[in-house]
Amino acid sequence: MKKRLFIIVIFLTMFLTSCVSDSDVRTYVKKETPFYNYDSNYTVNLNSMNLYYFEGSSIPYMPVDEFVNDLDGFINAKDYTFKYISFIGEYTISTKVNGEEIRAVVDYKKDKIYTQYLQIFQNTKESQTTDYSSYIKQDLANVDYDMKSIVLDFGKYNIDIICKDKKCYFPFSVLNTLFGAQNYANFYFNGDAIYMTYFVGSDLEQTKLDQIKKSSLTNTVSNEELRKANYNDLLFTLDTFYGLKKYKEISSFEEYITPEIKTKLLSSNPTDFEEGYRQLLIGKLNECHTGIISSSYYTGGNKVSSTEGFDPNVSNFAKIKNLSNDLKEKYNAVYSETKYFEVVGDTAYITSPGFVTGTKTEIFNDDGSVKEDAYKYDTFRLFVYSINQIKSNPNIKNIVVDLSRNGGGNGAAMYRCLGFIKQTVKASIRNEIMGLTMTYNISCDTNMDGKYNSDDAYPNYNWYVLTSGVSYSAANIFAAICKNEGCAKIIGQKTGGGMCGVLPVVTTDGTAFQMSGASMMYVTIDKNNKLNYIEGGVEVDKEISYENFYNREYLNTIISNMN
Repeated sequence: MKKRLFIIVIFLTMFLTSCVSDSDVRTYVKKETPFYNYDSNYTVNLNSMNLYYFEGSSIPYMPVDEFVNDLDGFINAKDYTFKYISFIGEYTISTKVNGEEIRAVVDYKKDKIYTQYLQIFQNTKESQTTDYSSYIKQDLANVDYDMKSIVLDFGKYNIDIICKDKKCYFPFSVLNTLFGAQNYANFYFNGDAIYMTYFVGSDLEQTKLDQIKKSSLTNTVSNEELRKANYNDLLFTLDTFYGLKKYKEISSFEEYITPEIKTKLLSSNPTDFEEGYRQLLIGKLNECHTGIISSSYYTGGNKVSSTEGFDPNVSNFAKIKNLSNDLKEKYNAVYSETKYFEVVGDTAYITSPGFVTGTKTEIFNDDGSVKEDAYKYDTFRLFVYSINQIKSNPNIKNIVVDLSRNGGGNGAAMYRCLGFIKQTVKASIRNEIMGLTMTYNISCDTNMDGKYNSDDAYPNYNWYVLTSGVSYSAANIFAAICKNEGCAKIIGQKTGGGMCGVLPVVTTDGTAFQMSGASMMYVTIDKNNKLNYIEGGVEVDKEISYENFYNREYLNTIISNMN
């Protein structure tokens, strides 16, 4: 693989040898802009960043090397090298991942980047507050990689890469998408300051959200240049990173977006372009990994409804929301509060509202001991707590993992929980941009003894997974793997679907949304080991009406007949 990569990179270098060394003649104005880090996962010792405005334009740019070096503490900046070779007019970006050098070649003449690996933009530090990799081991079992060259064609979207004084300048929003959004961080420039947030900052307290979204741009009208740049940036992001593009048979988003929606997105009226986002991301794409989280700086960042105005019989958001409310009522009719663990007869019930990885402060006391209520904030700790209770009760034969109100969460938490059911499970991930499918053997050290062995799983119990149409994303994948591995039976109703890792995006105008990202989760379900989509959901082994979901005695009767 290394040899082949070397040959391709040399080819790309030769491809660019016809370029003539030059420097853009446009002048720029450099503006020092205040910087605030609201992402507790990283320490970034930075008070300001310089934004560059080239003559005749109001779009902020930055040199890529300056962007990376400024954000040392989030990005492993010392691992990056940037080179401009004057006699052939070539600019390269290189970094080391797992000890191997990878690189990208920038053809600033044609506004393109050539590379083999998206990891060129993903060399970041570990989170300081949350340990996502704890007690989990991933062994690569198989790689299917066609080694195709990735071409990020910015010129196709009228996005200009500027080479001046041996530096390559990119629009700030593009650098955010490449180095920020792909790593679950986003950098807002609201016209007054730059703010770094986890995801899109939706979990911040209201005062900080207001500081980000309410600025000198609020209640003003954006100019025509910004609207066009914003639209082009949106097209690039969707065409490049939307994971369900092939699944939905979308050839290009320029063709997919209707003239009516395009007109709204290009409008300078915030009410119009907000509705354009809604009609495209929520109405037309109509899948629950993709939707608006908050609107632009120009409206002050108000929350955007994912269901208002959409047919509840058509909108997947509305269907899941309505079903979620219905199941909440049914649950509350039986339980006054969330019952994370309970034993009914010979069956234990573990109820997981979502797959979450708690922060270190949520899990541990100051002396390093585990907090009594850690299971409320970390799903792995919920399973640890539950299995300890189960082992002390010799009457328990069955374990039901209740995912009926679980809308998903992070994959690491989900995989850790699978380790209690089976020692090692297989999972395959497909990245359409790279043409790469990787199959992993995933294990969890559930007893935290530092070993990954048969003592970690509990196949001596009969495992069941209770699912509903609300069981989405990570919950959908959990059910699919259990069914594929034959380690648990699925009961209830078909899952809601969702198979892509989520990509959080902030556009030039400050609209925050999430979408199905480029990494698609598959599991081998058929006997021929064919990789299948699970976007449409997972069928159950035994159907149960929603009316009986929280009648545990009824479920026990069903389970006893399935054993």
